[in-house]
Amino acid sequence: MGPIIRQTLIVILPTVAVYMALLVLSFVLYPQSPGRMLDPVKARDTFLRTPPAYLTYGSSAVARSGRTVVLLGPSNVSFGFRPNVLNAHFPDLTFHNMSLGGTNIEGMAAMADLVRAMRTDRDLTDVIFVAGLWYGEFQHNEALRERTPVAQQMMRFGLFERADDGYRRTLPLRLFEVSVEALRPYFLVRSILTRDGLLFGDDDTGLLKTRGNQKLVCTDRLRNGFRSASSGSLKQYGSSQFDALVEFAREVQVLGGKLVLIDLPNPRCMTDVDSVWREYQIEKRPFLTRARMHGALYWNFQDINEDRYFMDGTHPNTAGTIEIEARFSAGLAKEIGTLFTESPPH
Repeated sequence: MGPIIRQTLIVILPTVAVYMALLVLSFVLYPQSPGRMLDPVKARDTFLRTPPAYLTYGSSAVARSGRTVVLLGPSNVSFGFRPNVLNAHFPDLTFHNMSLGGTNIEGMAAMADLVRAMRTDRDLTDVIFVAGLWYGEFQHNEALRERTPVAQQMMRFGLFERADDGYRRTLPLRLFEVSVEALRPYFLVRSILTRDGLLFGDDDTGLLKTRGNQKLVCTDRLRNGFRSASSGSLKQYGSSQFDALVEFAREVQVLGGKLVLIDLPNPRCMTDVDSVWREYQIEKRPFLTRARMHGALYWNFQDINEDRYFMDGTHPNTAGTIEIEARFSAGLAKEIGTLFTESPPH
């Protein structure tokens, strides 16, 4: 028995030592955890590093929220809505920006699945989902929610499981949080070895780094670039994502939540020459009507389209973000009584 124990210790003790060393190092390099309000632009400041991991494993913040506003969409939502600024206007609400670059409608619905999995009562009566829309989200011809980045993250590490009505958290909330912290060494090694990780410079080249100084200047060359990029048609992708939008509205209504659909702005330099943008204005109409039949509100921000509010064809700069937030805050203040009226799930 003695030799077996010694051999076992020879294997286990170095492993434990390496694990503890990495755990301590992760706290030194990344002392910050996801925090009370989720914002994907802060993902790189935490040990989780990437937005999909940050939003999935930092989602205990959603479980601890009372009346909650969850912002969904692609990267122009990441740029256009700052949770801390919105919270200053509405201190009784908690804002989570759970947007993800390149997401489509199925990706937003998967993020809503994550929110529900984290909520103890599994209903959404205290949750408003705000879905930022632009035509790029509808240029996908597949409707496979389980293939979205957040759905794939939920199936790792055994922290979530599939259920008949979506996903469930497998652990009590506090144990879930402890388990996520225990994964720090894994995420540290991963961040060290990635192309933009510590070993290779750790440089954030994202637009957020300089957005305060960037302002789109519409030149003939830029306009022609927008015109060339708009080739094709939404019809070639079918209606899968438009149908997914209607289904998402239905799901939120059934679970007692509220959904606000916001058409996000693009610069006039782009929309004046973009044939797909014009097509989107027509194609979306019947689906928005159906979504509103399921209780969704629709706000159109597309008139915030002065070129000076943008860095490129989709992302607002700081001035644009301020305009978007002001419009959103005004709409929320007007509708907040209706949005948070208690209504049981259907």
